[in-house]
Amino acid sequence: MDLSPAELRLARERVRGATLVEGDSTAPLPFDDRSFDWVVSHLVVMLLGALDDTFSEAARVLKRGGKLAFVFDDLGRADGATYVELMRAGLAAAGREQPAHFRGAADARLYDAAALETFLEDVGFRTIAHHRFAVGMHVDADDLWAFMHASYPIGELDGHELDAAKRAVLARAAEVQELHIPLQLVIAERFA
Repeated sequence: MDLSPAELRLARERVRGATLVEGDSTAPLPFDDRSFDWVVSHLVVMLLGALDDTFSEAARVLKRGGKLAFVFDDLGRADGATYVELMRAGLAAAGREQPAHFRGAADARLYDAAALETFLEDVGFRTIAHHRFAVGMHVDADDLWAFMHASYPIGELDGHELDAAKRAVLARAAEVQELHIPLQLVIAERFA
């Protein structure tokens, strides 16, 4: 499921045989109660603001004992500063607003392990695993741009905006040898 028709078109090109649904994960999900064994979210929850409705819906559509796995960036950590700087440069050059989590508007419970565990329990999940790690990458500027452009919903850019963003990222990336992207992975089981 994705909010963006453009991202769904891309997914349809890359993944054959999967059911892809356009939708908003902060709204009621278009699925029956207890219909899934797994709900997986990759680099989305930090973009949502408050998590209550999204995680309550995940609990609703998961079978008892079903698993919720989510990965989110932890760009507030020191090892994420260079990545954030590169993203901000690209978005500013394109005249786009910074993602909410770059401005500190993400749900603060994501970045406090005890608060996140309590929140998950309150909506019916027991944390099985919680890992903090960083993905290190040797910087090839074109690969970095492709990763950033594919990983973050910065909206559909017209040709001029896209070129401006890419030029800004590539100019700054040329100065970077090694880049670390701090992430967290949480796996939780539905118990209620």
